Amino acid sequence: ERNLVLDALPAGYRVTAPGPLYYQFDTNGLWQSVSNLCGTILTLNYAGDYPTQELTSVQHMNGQQIDFAYADGLIQSVLTPSNTLYVTFAYNGSRDLTSATRFTAAESTTCAYTYDGLTHSMIQRENSAGDVTSLSYVYETNGAGQVLSYCSNMAITTNNFYQTAVDYSARGNGTSVLS
Repeated sequence: ERNLVLDALPAGYRVTAPGPLYYQFDTNGLWQSVSNLCGTILTLNYAGDYPTQELTSVQHMNGQQIDFAYADGLIQSVLTPSNTLYVTFAYNGSRDLTSATRFTAAESTTCAYTYDGLTHSMIQRENSAGDVTSLSYVYETNGAGQVLSYCSNMAITTNNFYQTAVDYSARGNGTSVLS
C-alpha cells in the first residue's frame, strides 16, 4: 500500500510517506524537516513567530542551503550556494506575482503572469520562449457574498508546434475535454 502514516512525537508529528520519506512537523503543524532511510536530512528554517513566520532557508545536512528573501511578506528571491543560479520575483500593487526570473551563468529566463481584476485569478502565463498558457474562469457568488472563480478552460500555445486546450466547464460533473 502507498499510504501516509502520522506518528505523534514529543515535540510534534512525523509523516512517513512511501519511499520511505519522513516529514517532521512541530506542534503547530509547521514543517521542520524531511529525511530518508539513508539518513539524509533537509532542515527548514524560519524567521518570525507562528503563524506569520517566513521560510528563510532549506539546509542540507552537508551545510549547503537555499535562502529565501522577503519584502513586505512577499518572496523576492531564492538564492543558491552558487552566485550564478538564483530566482527573483516581482509583484503588482495588488500583490499578484507578475514575473519570475531565473538567472544562470548562461542566461536569464522570465515567466510573466497576468491576472483578472475581480478575483486576482491568473489568466495568462508566458515564458521567455513565448509559450503562453491562457486560463478562462466561471465566476459565482457564494452565500457570504464572496466572488469565487473556477477555471473553466486552459489553452497552451507554444512555439514548439503543439497546442493543447482543456475544457473544465463540467467541474467534476461529467467529463473534461482535452484537445
